[in-house]
Amino acid sequence: MTKPTDSPAAKLPMPRGFKLFIALAVLMVVGAAISLFDKSEFYADVFIEISVFCVFLAGFFTNTRTLQFAYLVGANIYVIVCLGAFSTVFFTKMNQGVGVLLIIQIIFSCLNLVPIIIYHLTDREFFYTYQRQLIYPTLFFVFVLLGHLPGGDVLTSEVSHEIFSLIIFAQAFEIMDAIHKVGKAHHMAAYAINTQPLGTKLVPDTDDADDSEGSLDEPEDVEE
Repeated sequence: MTKPTDSPAAKLPMPRGFKLFIALAVLMVVGAAISLFDKSEFYADVFIEISVFCVFLAGFFTNTRTLQFAYLVGANIYVIVCLGAFSTVFFTKMNQGVGVLLIIQIIFSCLNLVPIIIYHLTDREFFYTYQRQLIYPTLFFVFVLLGHLPGGDVLTSEVSHEIFSLIIFAQAFEIMDAIHKVGKAHHMAAYAINTQPLGTKLVPDTDDADDSEGSLDEPEDVEE
């Protein structure tokens, strides 16, 4: 199978919105690094949580297949790294149950990378569900970010386990639904092929086609 040639859309400039949110995310990471250097873990957490949200928003501005692939891989890897850092903190210092939920979220993000890479290497079209999977880890960090507001410590201490569990179950359902859609598409394609008789071709079922075939098979008698 020949690979498709580059289309004019592949040469489009990178959208300004994508550049803006990626630049904001990088700025937040730099701020988090400076905060950790000054031993200000509170501000480092805030910067990381905002950066994840900026990375999520950048995905709305991808305009080419190559940019979408690079974004999905980079965003998932970045989310995995951030979830790994936060799960370590939660598991060792705060709530082990929440730490386990974050580890499950890391597994889901790793699973999300598999179809992204496969569908890109096989030159197939992307399913938007793979980009939608980033909603769930982003919700983790948004909820933790809300916990830094006045009175937010009560919110995170009381319902954090329940909220994170709901996010996990929602993403698990989304993943299973995406797998079901892909499996159904392949099943219907195989069913359509197998139901056709061997050696037959699909021809238009019209009277004109029948008349034209009859005229070729049975020529008219010529009077002598």
